Amino acid sequence: MAGIGIRAIRDTAGRFALFLLLLTAALAARAAERDWTLLVYLDGDNNLEPFALSDLEEMEAGHPGEGVEVLVLVDRAEGFTADWDDWTGARLYRIRPDRSLGLASELLEDYGEINMGDPAVLEAFVRDGLARFPAERTGLVFWNHGGGWSNLVNDDAAPGSPSGHDHLTLEELRSATRAGLDAVGATRLDLIGFDMCLMGQLETIEAVGGLGRFLVASQAIEPGDGWPWNRVVALLDGDLSTRDVATGTVDAFDAFYRARNEPVTTLAAYDLEAAPAVLEALDTVAGRLVRRADENWREVVRGLFYAESYNELGDVKRGRNALQSVDLRHALANVAEADQGLARDGDYRSLQAALDRLVLTSRNSAQHRLSSGVAIYAPFRADLYNPDYGATGLGAGNAWGRLLGAVHGAQASAPSVLEISSIQLWNDYRGQQVPDIVQLGQDGFLTQVRARNALRALWWLGERDAEGGLLLFDKDAGTFGGSSDFERTERPSRMEAVQAYAVPDGESEIYSRYDGTRLVVSNGRETGLATLDHSDIEARENGLYFVEVIYEHPDDGRYEGTLRFNWLWEADSLVLALPQQDGRFAYRSISPRPDAQIHLLADRYGRDGALRKIVSSTLTWGEGLSLTLELVEPGAYAALIGLEDLGGRSTFELREFDVSPRN
Repeated sequence: MAGIGIRAIRDTAGRFALFLLLLTAALAARAAERDWTLLVYLDGDNNLEPFALSDLEEMEAGHPGEGVEVLVLVDRAEGFTADWDDWTGARLYRIRPDRSLGLASELLEDYGEINMGDPAVLEAFVRDGLARFPAERTGLVFWNHGGGWSNLVNDDAAPGSPSGHDHLTLEELRSATRAGLDAVGATRLDLIGFDMCLMGQLETIEAVGGLGRFLVASQAIEPGDGWPWNRVVALLDGDLSTRDVATGTVDAFDAFYRARNEPVTTLAAYDLEAAPAVLEALDTVAGRLVRRADENWREVVRGLFYAESYNELGDVKRGRNALQSVDLRHALANVAEADQGLARDGDYRSLQAALDRLVLTSRNSAQHRLSSGVAIYAPFRADLYNPDYGATGLGAGNAWGRLLGAVHGAQASAPSVLEISSIQLWNDYRGQQVPDIVQLGQDGFLTQVRARNALRALWWLGERDAEGGLLLFDKDAGTFGGSSDFERTERPSRMEAVQAYAVPDGESEIYSRYDGTRLVVSNGRETGLATLDHSDIEARENGLYFVEVIYEHPDDGRYEGTLRFNWLWEADSLVLALPQQDGRFAYRSISPRPDAQIHLLADRYGRDGALRKIVSSTLTWGEGLSLTLELVEPGAYAALIGLEDLGGRSTFELREFDVSPRN
């Protein structure tokens, strides 16, 4: 059986020849009986290779049979799995129904190594796949790592690329898919999907808006298993409308991961015909905010910073390559709470209504309970802004991009005051100073501050190390004008929590209780010290802790990541940041191998006044990690109090103290 034109790219120095295969009358006659053709652009040429193979088997298991074609272009990697004769190039498969182990589908073509980050490959796959298997309804799903608008379909062995690595941009994806559709006289696809992380952004929706009728994508990190493909492919049996296939995919995904108690998932289905109204309404609302940026830039910065976020710990240290993706509706709601002019604006209400029409359904796990379905790139500081964003449709053609620029400009010229005048040891119950901190007592720290244009207050606890620096084992956020913690009977609203975290201009005080204990990380046999981060609003409200780590295993590599501990103090998710050769990052949620090494990271405050990350302990994953509470030994410790302004500048003050045993 003939291939679909992909061999031509390899034979012409990595570029596809622009031609269509001649179709036979017999094939055209058979096409009239075909209800669905689903094209899957499956780039497993990276550390996702084992999941690529398992997903192919899932597609076979769920294939409904006659009337449905699932055509998969799959590119494999070297070194991650030796299954299926360990071939490492790209192959084209026509998926056939089969429930046995191993791949039983029809191999249409073996291309050798190709570059799936080359838009010409995508164009030919769409063009020739639809020409070869025309159908009443068509779909295209992209499968790989995702890094939001900045990179997708990362190929680690990409012939023709100077670095050997390549990826698609949203503009390349849009133009290549459009060219493939135009070549076969197709107006649009019926369904577009992204089985990858972080693609449920408005930037993605804008890019594919004219290419398809419905879209399915995730705002957050996807687990490595991705979509439950046996359940998704089964939806193509012809009895469901395309809308129901899209929403059914979301429901199947949600049910699959709820059964596994997966804590960090989102997936949404979108009606792309509603996208233009959202983009127009956002342009109007953002344009009004731009015109008032000199007055309201502080509210915008705080609204973006405290919005439902899909960033992991350590995101800001990546600078211009930081993810900085937040929930659009929630970010603007934060701004509207502080800017009543926006809250009363009819255009703002029109934007909310347009978002309601865009999002057909959105399913979220507990960690992302505030997700509404549409994320957006929202760097709250100028040093986090990636100038490549200006090449996206939203960055170049919508007032949202101008709003980011206006806010960043106001940040640069705004004066700030960050002063910590005193840190007292204080017993809040008795309302008086104390000489030391008593284990399991009611003592803490009362800090006097004076601020202007401040973003937040942070405090750490730690002890001196052998070099005289301070090794920090606890990180929390200061609160103002309310309770010092959120673990109370009556749960505050999100906005009450945001207001409590906001540092007011002028003089104020922070009270932080400390009872002489600390949490350590354990694998059941040994323990390790790390900086347990409890400073995020969601962490404070839900009893969560986060730790930055380095994950290491010979078969997987060595990557930075974020380990989450749930309210039961059990590690329930690990998300890795995967650096790409161009400096960008893709993300992956993994289940660690039992023999993997987890290098725990801690903040260290040096004698030079700088905060740095160091490896503080190393544990083997084993059956999993958990937190254990222990009393600190009586002796000398220190509290580090920090103030950060809206532009990223910080100041710190140190307070030495003693912990004494309880009588």
